[in-house]
Formats: sequence, structure tokens, C-alpha cells
Amino acid sequence: MSRNNHEVHSEAPLVFGFAGFAFALIASGTALLFAPNAIGGFLYALFVGFLDEFTAALILMAWNDKYASAVLGTFGSFLLGATLFWVNGVFTIVPSALGSMFGPPGLGFQIYNYALLPLIAYMGYPAVKHRDWIIVTAFVSLFIVVLALGTYAGGVEWMRYLFGIFAYVTAIALSARNVQILARD
Repeated sequence: MSRNNHEVHSEAPLVFGFAGFAFALIASGTALLFAPNAIGGFLYALFVGFLDEFTAALILMAWNDKYASAVLGTFGSFLLGATLFWVNGVFTIVPSALGSMFGPPGLGFQIYNYALLPLIAYMGYPAVKHRDWIIVTAFVSLFIVVLALGTYAGGVEWMRYLFGIFAYVTAIALSARNVQILARD
């Protein structure tokens, strides 16, 4: 592949990863806003989001795009972990018989979410530094999404609404970036 061809197509994996993440956010936001007891359907969206983001991250890593591959790889891996948490039982990774031994249901998923918050903060810093306000919006709203999901896992029911609204905001910001990228071609 020639250098010029690589430059022209270097944003294609980014568009693919952002689209997969936006899809997962819209599906999970819709599920928690309107049908919180019907989680099965959006598990597939989380998994597809993981596949899209992680695939894009691997391509970008091979092209030596450290920042984009780190961001997409981290959030893609997070989606895989979230999917596995949900598949193993809503908000708990241990069988319910052992749940009382390891803390209240949701504690593991709560910790899992909160552990991502510092990563969102420092990965968002370059966007602030470069005044990339679309991506800053995506990172700030994603921070709220993860914080709200962790708090919802801890039993604060109304946080699902905050999660849903900001999942849409994040998806819109990522989609706006995709439109910008695609309009340049």
C-alpha cells in the first residue's frame, strides 16, 4: 500500500470503531431508558460494539496510531467485559448463591465501571489540549455514562435515566465526528 493510500484511508478504522461504539451506546441507552428488564437484546449490541472497536484498534495499532488504538482498544475491551458481566447475571459475576459472600449484587460491576473513570479522564486530555470539542463532548458524556451505570449497578434506580440520556449524547458526538471524517473524502 502506498503512503498516500494509507493516509487517505487511515481514518476508516476510526469511523468503523466509532460507529460500533455509537451503536452499542444507542442500544444500551434505549434498553435502560425504556425496557430495563429486557437486557438480552442489547447484549448483542455490546458485543458488536466490542468487535468493531477492538478490530479498529488492532488496525490502528498496526499503523502505529497510538492514541486512537489506545482509546478504541480500551473502550472495546470495556464493552467485552460489560457483556460478560451481564451474561453471567445482571451486575454480578459470581453465582447468586455466593453473592452474599462477595458483597451486594452489583458491587463487582460498580467497581469495574469506576475503574474506567480515570482512563476516560486522561484519554480525554489530548482532545481538550487540541480543542477538539466534539471529542471533548464525547469524553465528558462518556464519563457521565460510566459513572451513572456504576451507580445504577449499586442500586440507585434513577441513574438509568442519566445513563440513557448521556449514552445518546455520546453516540451523537461520535456520529458527528464520523460525519466530519466522511465528508472530507
